[in-house]
Amino acid sequence: MNLIKDVWTENDMKSFETYLISIKNEEKIDWTKNIINTKKKVLAIKSNILKNIAKEIYKGNFQSFLDYMLHNYHEEIIINAFLINKIKDYKLKTKYLSKYLKYIDNWAACDTLKFDNNIKYLELSEKYIEKSNNFTKRVGIIILFTFIKTNINEIFEILKKINSNDYYVNMAYAWVLCECYIKKPKETINFLENNQINTFVINKMVSKINDSYRLTKEEKEKIKKYKNNFFNGNIINYMIK
Repeated sequence: MNLIKDVWTENDMKSFETYLISIKNEEKIDWTKNIINTKKKVLAIKSNILKNIAKEIYKGNFQSFLDYMLHNYHEEIIINAFLINKIKDYKLKTKYLSKYLKYIDNWAACDTLKFDNNIKYLELSEKYIEKSNNFTKRVGIIILFTFIKTNINEIFEILKKINSNDYYVNMAYAWVLCECYIKKPKETINFLENNQINTFVINKMVSKINDSYRLTKEEKEKIKKYKNNFFNGNIINYMIK
């Protein structure tokens, strides 16, 4: 199928969806659906194939493609994400992000997104984290990874606003704390010591740190000393002496 177009029509989109169905990986559909935990239909097309498809679409009028924001299949959503990642203009990117966020229902659709170091994305992160939708919250956390080396204090101020029992939000929270510790250990320890963080996040953070190949054994042992405990209904941080 020709993916480089001056304009995408409704018929083009129907043909495109038929094309995706024709290259599905039937044997991996159930496995993929279980891994990403989506209610969307799944075709189990490999990520590198989807990325190449997006690369071709981007050579033409990709905005015309994104205006349709296909979302019947998980793979269509991921192609949309790959295209959005290529947009450099903040206003244009956030325009399509707003549409995109209406259709995502799994961690992969969040984690596929990439952001540059435009400081405006920190404000967007805070805005997303305050939304009620948990996958929008997760995208807000994903944005923070870009700013760990340059804006660690602003990241911690945003993280303070997270108060969630959602698994996918808290997994992302633990993940970003792990990266903060790897890149800014002193600042991260100070954050841990002065803020209440739920047990799940702390435990997952420690687990991710101990799985990392970027830290020494001593650095891993140091963070193991931090843990959370429930006392009279309150979460308190303490350090084992």
